[in-house]
Amino acid sequence: MSPLKTCQMHLHARSTDEYIEGSTALMETARTLMVQALNGVDHKARRIAYWHLFCINNTLGMPTETMEAMGIEAPRLEGGAA
Repeated sequence: MSPLKTCQMHLHARSTDEYIEGSTALMETARTLMVQALNGVDHKARRIAYWHLFCINNTLGMPTETMEAMGIEAPRLEGGAA
């Protein structure tokens, strides 16, 4: 299941059990994404994993380290924009 779909399910939980189940699923997904963001070889894949992790942590009310702190190269802007 995609991180976005998991977040949507968590936000629309109808019972405490659904909320806990959703939170647990989100935490497991966040853990997997953290490994992908830290250990990925492809810079683009690492950035995508980072943003999915950021969204999940935001849903859970948890902070996320910055891209720079995690050693992820920020995307370069094209066209000389500053």
